[in-house]
Amino acid sequence: MSWLTEKARRAFRPWVLAALFAVVLPLFPDYIAPFLAIASLLAAWRDIRARGDSFQLGPAGRVLLVYLALIALGILYSPQKVTSLGTVLMWAAAFAVCLAVENVLITGRRLSIALICLAVTASLIGALACAQYVLAALFHLPVSMQIWEPVDKAVLSLFPYDFILDIYGIRAAATFNNPNVCAEYLFMAAPFIAAYAFGGKPSRSRVLCGLLLLPLAAGLALTFSRGSYLALLTIIGVFFLFHLKKLWIFLIGGAAALLALPDAVVSRFLSIKTIDFAVKERFSVWQVITGHIAQRPLLGIGPGTYNTWALLREAGIDAPHAHNLALQLLAESGVAGLLVMGSAFAMLARSGFRLLREGNRTASRTVRLLGIAFLALTAALLVDGLVDFPLLTPRLTSTFALTAALADSASRIYLPPSLKTGFWSAVKEKIKRKQR
Repeated sequence: MSWLTEKARRAFRPWVLAALFAVVLPLFPDYIAPFLAIASLLAAWRDIRARGDSFQLGPAGRVLLVYLALIALGILYSPQKVTSLGTVLMWAAAFAVCLAVENVLITGRRLSIALICLAVTASLIGALACAQYVLAALFHLPVSMQIWEPVDKAVLSLFPYDFILDIYGIRAAATFNNPNVCAEYLFMAAPFIAAYAFGGKPSRSRVLCGLLLLPLAAGLALTFSRGSYLALLTIIGVFFLFHLKKLWIFLIGGAAALLALPDAVVSRFLSIKTIDFAVKERFSVWQVITGHIAQRPLLGIGPGTYNTWALLREAGIDAPHAHNLALQLLAESGVAGLLVMGSAFAMLARSGFRLLREGNRTASRTVRLLGIAFLALTAALLVDGLVDFPLLTPRLTSTFALTAALADSASRIYLPPSLKTGFWSAVKEKIKRKQR
């Protein structure tokens, strides 16, 4: 029994709990996310205190903190202050995830364990999406496309606000209440799982993660989210561009995927080039939102999609957001918000390029593939952001914050000191050395 006690003690160490609470957050409803974020932060604090250390915040985390402060200021002039406060609290929970994760993932081993947990979580969500679709489309069973639908309806009915919970057609959403949101989470997780699966010597855990990409990709396909289809293709393209030696993996995987996809998925993908009602509605949304951005360009109308939803309803369009990442950020927080969030994307890309270069210099496939993962994620978010808003819900913002924490942690673990501190800090350090 002593070895069981020891295993349990090791499994429930504070740093493991901090990472686990952050990673499994998408399995639960959005209103549970803040509690898991707080639990993650408290567990991280216990780990930091045990190490005799203090909280640190990397470049990506600092940018998220600035964005949080900016939108908190937006509450003052928002026409819907209560919902704007909710948006600020959503980003506060996301920042808590970022702060917790980047302060516990301080070694390569810890980072690898977190990526394995991410792979299991994302593949479970993908598998649930597959099960939903098979039961509903093939066996014609009255299966809900939202795992938490009964609970969501009961809880959200307590709030005097509108929530979109209806899904039209058979589109799997797994633990989420919208198939597009489900797909966006899955493509955010995909590059890091791929990086771990192919980023080192073959082992049971790496092979397992490679296999776990299959239910993830299948689940994403069955959401019928065209923007996420393009995002996943972008991720594959970036990996292909920087990892030509593994061309055979992409060819075999692509051929197998084409053969396995249902006709409905293929038809949905081919419909990307057609101008249907959804595309026409987006054009109308962009026209309305652009007009309002011109009226308040610097700081926007205030944080939260309820503000943009109200504007669009006044124009006769029942769409909750701008269906475009840049336009939504401009509408909510103006040019200031777009620049700050753009800096967060830039931090992800910078970490990617630096890790890629360091991986090439040291011939480390692990570091190289991590760098490719951050580049692929940044590109995928920008592509999906052309037609959707991938920072819509608490679970999406927390997942984005998790990737920011992974960027800061990976940079701190694998990059040389001159790159960890940034360009100007390195210059100051050199000047100090010369003065000595």
